[in-house]
Formats: sequence, C-alpha cells, structure tokens
Amino acid sequence: MTQKEKDLIETAEYDGIIIIGNGFDLNLGLKTRYSDFINSDHFRQKKEDNMLFQYLDTQNVEKKGWIDAEIELKNYTKLKPENYYDEFIELKNTLTQYLKDATDPASDSYREIYKKDSEAKKFLNRVAGLNFLIFNFNYLEQLKTCYFIFIMVMIHYIKMQ
Repeated sequence: MTQKEKDLIETAEYDGIIIIGNGFDLNLGLKTRYSDFINSDHFRQKKEDNMLFQYLDTQNVEKKGWIDAEIELKNYTKLKPENYYDEFIELKNTLTQYLKDATDPASDSYREIYKKDSEAKKFLNRVAGLNFLIFNFNYLEQLKTCYFIFIMVMIHYIKMQ
C-alpha cells in the first residue's frame, strides 16, 4: 500500500469497514472453484497437450469432482515431469484468464449473481449507498471491482422497482 493510500484511509470518514474473505465469491454464485475451472473450456482446451492438466483431470475424476489443487500440484512435482515449470506457467495463465472471464460483469457466471438469493447478495444490498472501506482477503483481487459494479447495478435495480 502506498503512503497516499494509507493517508486516504486514515483521513476519510467511513460508515463502516467490510472485510471480505474466501468464499464470498462462491456465495455470490460465481463459478470460481477449482472444479469449475477443471470443467471449463479453458481447461479442456489445454488438457490435450499438457501433462499437468491431464494429471489434475485424472485426480478430479478419481476424487469425484473435488481436489485440493495445492496438494495435487505438490504431488505432481514428485513425479519429476520434464516440463513441470512450463506446464505450471500454462496452468497459472489459463487459471488467471478463466477467473478474469468468470468474474467479468458481462459473463454468464456473473449474471448468475442476480438469480441467486445468497447471503452475500443480501449483505451487498444492505450496504449499497454507504461509504465503506473494503479489505479484500479473497484471492480474487478483481472481485473488488465486481462488488462495486454489483452495488451500482443493484442500486439502479432497486430504484427501478
């Protein structure tokens, strides 16, 4: 955080502070689980030519749709694959693009937020219009932008009703 950002936080008056953690995106209905990624076209397109993608897919099938990706990455390194570094970079880039697409306000995944009656959505409706500071501990940094867009859309939607 820059000094300018720290000064802004210290001098501004807020109605409250919002702390967002992992799971907030899931509660909203966004498709941001590893299993969502593994079942996506992003993943399937890379699976044919990348052993790491194939390994993760096999683990996903064997474990019936739930894997601990971090542990599986560690396990994969023990197999001593030749191109692990290149495969990992491709996985990272593909996952990053998937998450950007899944959290894009124009995406089908993001539009699902409006259909789901979630606790996260109810909370955002309650704080809409307040001046608050967000601390985001969710691994999806771009969600902060999504929250603001969502709040603005919900304010517009509420005014229309």
